[in-house]
Parts: sequence; structure tokens; C-alpha cells
Amino acid sequence: MPRFFMKATLRPEKEQAYIDEHDNIYPEVSSGLKAAGVVNLHIWKDGLSLYMLIEMKDGCDLSVFGEGSEYRKSSPRVVGESMPRYRRYVCQHDITT
Repeated sequence: MPRFFMKATLRPEKEQAYIDEHDNIYPEVSSGLKAAGVVNLHIWKDGLSLYMLIEMKDGCDLSVFGEGSEYRKSSPRVVGESMPRYRRYVCQHDITT
């Protein structure tokens, strides 16, 4: 099972908005993640630091979230709301495989 680890830093002025949105994930986003091959997704927050562990089905990688992917086409909320908001919340991120 491939695993990917991401560390990101929240913008201080966006911290509460990030918390509010992630406490109320749209069902379309959740089902889109599962359809893209995500088996488990865990997010930990420590101050403004975010740590995310993504576990995916064998044969899947993070390209399933890229521009034009089935995940992005799965719902207007995925591409129209979730992706741009992430960029607004985070000022930097690193991904490790």
C-alpha cells in the first residue's frame, strides 16, 4: 500500500477557516477521495503545522489528484471549492513518499 506524507504550514489568518471546513467535509469530496484510491487519510494539526498521511490502493499515487483527473472531475465542489481553498490556507508544503 503506497503511503504519502505531507507537511504544510497554515496561514495564521486562515487557521479557523481551515478547521471549520475540515470539520464539515462535503460527501462528494469524501467519495471522490475513495474513488481515486485513497484507503485512509489522516490529518494532524500542531499549531500552524499540518501533517497528513495518505494511504492509497496498490498501483495508485498522487497523480490521481492532478489537473484533469477523475477526482477533480467528480464534483464541482472538489475542483471549485476544495482545491483553491487549500492554496488559500497553506503557505508552504512538502510531500514525502
